Order: sequence, then C-alpha cells, then structure tokens
Amino acid sequence: MGSYNIPALQSKVSTDGKWLNGNSSLINSLESTIATDTSQIQSLQSQVSSDQTQFSNDQSTITADQAKITSLTDQVNTLTAIINLQNSQTLESNYVVQMSSSTPSLAWAYQVMYSGYIIISYSSTQNVHYQFDANGVTMTSASASSNSNVIFPIASGHSYTVILHNDSCDLLGCSAAIVTETITYVY
Repeated sequence: MGSYNIPALQSKVSTDGKWLNGNSSLINSLESTIATDTSQIQSLQSQVSSDQTQFSNDQSTITADQAKITSLTDQVNTLTAIINLQNSQTLESNYVVQMSSSTPSLAWAYQVMYSGYIIISYSSTQNVHYQFDANGVTMTSASASSNSNVIFPIASGHSYTVILHNDSCDLLGCSAAIVTETITYVY
C-alpha cells in the first residue's frame, strides 16, 4: 500500500467542509435550480411527445383532405366536361340494319342522364329518314341514302326513341334497304 499524508487529507476535508458549510445556501439554490430544470425538461419532453402525436394526426388529416380535394377536383372536371359537351358515348357502332320489303320502320329506345345531342351517321342502299321521339316531341330528318349525318338535341333524364323509316315504300310495298349506322350520344 502507498503512503498517505493523513494530516494533509484531514486539512483538505476540513477546508472543503468549511467551504460547503459557507456555501450551503448556494448549494441549496443550485440543487433547487437543478430540480426545477429537471422538471422543465420532463415537461418539455412530454410536450414534444404530445406535439409529435398532434403532428402525426395533422399529417393524417392533411392526407385525407388532399384525397378529398383530388376527388372533388375530379368531380368538377367531369361536370365541366359534361357542361361543355366534351363527352361522348357510342350507342351503336357500324350497326347493320337490314330492312326487308315488309319492314317500313325499326325503332330503338335509349335513356340518357345528361343533356346533349344524338348524332346518327349512316349510309343506306335506299333513301331513309330518322324520326326522333322525345316525350311527345317528334323531330324528323330529311330523306337521304349515302353518308349522311342527323343530329337531334336531347334533355337529361328522358327516354328517347329513334325510328328508322324506309322511304322506298309505296302502295305496292317497300324495296329492301341495308343501313349501316353509328349512333353517338354527346354530353
């Protein structure tokens, strides 16, 4: 074992004890400050945790709100396209109608959701015309046979009937007609 200078150590302990006794209020004040600061740190850590939870919740809300905005924007774009008649749906595409000599007319019925118009593009081996019936209102196209277009306006929520008439009929009967048609609904 090493040698110790016991008197020197006793003197140091005595000096340090006097300093401690003389500065006890300073030490008590520092201990109080440490306790207060420790409490504030714990409070701030709790606040940080709470803020992180709130931030996470806010991010979830923002994500949900952005999804709603996207959905509403899509709805606005869809409705704007409908208002501006930028959508179309083919109801019949290159549909071939064979009208025999005993068939003066044929009819098709449609129901539409939005206002717009119907375009009938057709060609025929005989003169034909179209009749468009909508809730008691009847519109009729001119008689034609080759590469013709007919346009009929429509209102939303109604049923419509498109009737194809063979104009080659007389008192003796009708000549057979072959009609190729495309019917497009523009809305």
